[in-house]
Order: sequence, then C-alpha cells, then structure tokens
Amino acid sequence: MKGILEFNLPEEHVDFETAVKASAYKTFVWEFDQWMRSKIKYEDLDKEQYEAFDLCRKNFWSIAQENNITIEP
Repeated sequence: MKGILEFNLPEEHVDFETAVKASAYKTFVWEFDQWMRSKIKYEDLDKEQYEAFDLCRKNFWSIAQENNITIEP
C-alpha cells in the first residue's frame, strides 16, 4: 500500500512544507512535552510554578486531543 500526497507548487508551498516537516513537528511536540514533564517531576518548583507547568501541560494535551493528535516517541 502506498500513500501519495500531491501539491500544486508554488500555490500550495506552505502545505507542502508542513507535510515535509511533519516529523520535525512531531519531534518538537514530544520534546516540549518532555521538557514540561521534567520541570514538573524533577525541578524544585514552588506551588505557583508547579501549578502553572501542570496547567500548561494538561491544556497542551487537551488541545492535542481535541485536534485528534497523538504523539508517541
């Protein structure tokens, strides 16, 4: 089975670049989540900092879920 994406260039250049860089976007999302997780789990945060990182991470994944996005390493 093959999947082929076609773009009308240069009109669809932005969509083309998005498709080509999808792996980089996925890596970025995963690494950013892991950075937030590390802050929450290993850093000596005060209560406000902890709650801020926790809220950001929860919203991050809530928005991803709403857009049917799953990121696995």
